[in-house]
Amino acid sequence: MDEMMGVIELSKYLKVNPQTIYNWVSDNKVPYTKIGDLLRFKKSDIDEWFKKKTEYPDRVRYKEFEIEAAPYQLTELKKWKLNINIWKHKGYESVVRNFGASNTFDSKEEAIKHCFDFGIKIIDGKIENLTVMDM
Repeated sequence: MDEMMGVIELSKYLKVNPQTIYNWVSDNKVPYTKIGDLLRFKKSDIDEWFKKKTEYPDRVRYKEFEIEAAPYQLTELKKWKLNINIWKHKGYESVVRNFGASNTFDSKEEAIKHCFDFGIKIIDGKIENLTVMDM
């Protein structure tokens, strides 16, 4: 059986403040399980999440999906356009779908932030005609 950790153990393991763990849980940024009022974290899930955060700083997990920010620059305007990939991992297979929007931003960092907001809205079904439910 995989090792499980509580908030304190995880905060020591990652060398962060326990409040940071609670913030990540609140924002769905870290994989966790809730048993009653207790938060539990599977070590293998945390290791995989940390590896992905390290290798892919422009990716976040949300619900059972992974949102990859992939904005691109419009050279003639020197603006950044929204573009994302939403991944759904199914065992050893992954399915990905690309989404774009007409919004533009002055910096890549600003575009990345909006990419994640865009992806969350798609996953939550809040944008008409854009869905991931059939993935």
